[in-house]
Amino acid sequence: HVVLRPGKITPEEISQVLGEEVLINRGQVSDKDVPKAPGMKYRHYAPS
Repeated sequence: HVVLRPGKITPEEISQVLGEEVLINRGQVSDKDVPKAPGMKYRHYAPS
C-alpha cells in the first residue's frame, strides 16, 4: 500500500491496522502529469 497524500494518521499507524508495510509517495507531479490525489501538483497546496 502507498500513501499518496500524508495526513494526521501516520503510515506506521496504517501499517499496524493493515498488518502490511505502507510506503509514502513523496514525488511531485509535473505540469504535464495528472495528479493521483489532491494536493500533489502544487507544493503550496500540499500538507505540511
